[in-house]
Amino acid sequence: MKLFACMVATMVASASAFAPVTRAPRFMSKLASTPAGGDPLAGKVGFVFYPGMLEPTVPGVKITRARDGTNGVAYFDFDMPSFFDPAYGEPPQEAITAMRMIDEEGEISSTDVSARFMNGKPVGIDTQYVMKSAEEFERFIRFMDRFAAAAELGFTEAGQPPPAGGGKAKSQAV
Repeated sequence: MKLFACMVATMVASASAFAPVTRAPRFMSKLASTPAGGDPLAGKVGFVFYPGMLEPTVPGVKITRARDGTNGVAYFDFDMPSFFDPAYGEPPQEAITAMRMIDEEGEISSTDVSARFMNGKPVGIDTQYVMKSAEEFERFIRFMDRFAAAAELGFTEAGQPPPAGGGKAKSQAV
């Protein structure tokens, strides 16, 4: 009987982990599997700070992962994103509240977004995406693979020299 009660308590606790989140707390990441149907960005891969606007700037990305694979963190550095660039036009007036990563599987988002300023002018965006499980880490890697292919990027492991040879692929150190 005690075993059954323990199993029920565990199942109830784990079921609440899959309950819908109505509002993500500040500095928390959220893994969503919402399909991109009906969205003007459907079929596209990339980063979104403002609804309907795919960010053309390719960020610097650093990824860390626990040795046991249970969690990880991705750090993004967007130098002079398009909405800060005067040549891009007038920036949207809404505040940036999250970074969304969209692809064919849906959306991954993080609310840990900070602007960098130099001499009172915005020059960049720093974002952090925290992955709390191996599944979230694998989903993030699938997104990054799709983004790298769409942006013609290469992958270089830490401590390794960039691949030799020509080609159009840009290298992104990770």
